[in-house]
Amino acid sequence: MTRVRLTVVAGCLLAGCSAARNQAPAAKASIPPPSATGTSACFYPRQVQSFSALDRSNLIVYELSGANAYHVRITPPAGLEFAESLTFLPADARICGYAGERLIIGIGAAAESRAVIAVSRLTRDSLAALRASSAGEPLPVARPQPGTGAVVEGPNGQEGTEKAAGQSSGKLDSPVER
Repeated sequence: MTRVRLTVVAGCLLAGCSAARNQAPAAKASIPPPSATGTSACFYPRQVQSFSALDRSNLIVYELSGANAYHVRITPPAGLEFAESLTFLPADARICGYAGERLIIGIGAAAESRAVIAVSRLTRDSLAALRASSAGEPLPVARPQPGTGAVVEGPNGQEGTEKAAGQSSGKLDSPVER
């Protein structure tokens, strides 16, 4: 009797684990690159007042005046969500997303260095959209407008429909068969 209960309990646990494993986690909206959220820009590290982590690779940096906010992307991803302090090391005086610019996350021996790969100045609308996307709300997506597509000339010289790859017009164009 004990063996039967143990088998049933073990079977239920395994079935529950496999069912939980097959469920997809709730998809969070991906953060677009800085080139899609604003215009390329630079900022002076000494004018940074605060920051807000969006995910492991993206953060928003705020200037002292509060007038400007910047979207910064780093690589490789790091624990930005848990960072208490950040230090920017520019290749020259500003951070622009150029080669050699670094972000130091943390202080002391546990500090991590990451490359800054892109920076853009945010408008009020793009700042609100980034904040919303980091909160898990879906971002509005720009969709391409439908077009007329390619026009292919038919065998009689008139416009026909577009042919899929691999379809032929029935004529042989190879020099061997001419």
